[in-house]
Amino acid sequence: MLVSVIIKIIFFRCNKYFVECKENVEDFWSHGIMWPSKVLAEILVNATTSKSYLISLFYIRGEIFQSKTPPTTSVTREM
Repeated sequence: MLVSVIIKIIFFRCNKYFVECKENVEDFWSHGIMWPSKVLAEILVNATTSKSYLISLFYIRGEIFQSKTPPTTSVTREM
């Protein structure tokens, strides 16, 4: 009986969290905002840093691909 009570509590808390997330997304959409500002900032940073990256796919079914990144002026360390 105690286990079922714990499961119900966890379920309702998770359900409440996801309902709140859904309402937040719908609120953004109703104001014409597709992404929150935090996500937009992250997308912008990633887009500006990856402009000079080149990704080439050599074999469609497998793990063979090549990624070329621009040379950096910072010191790199090997692990």
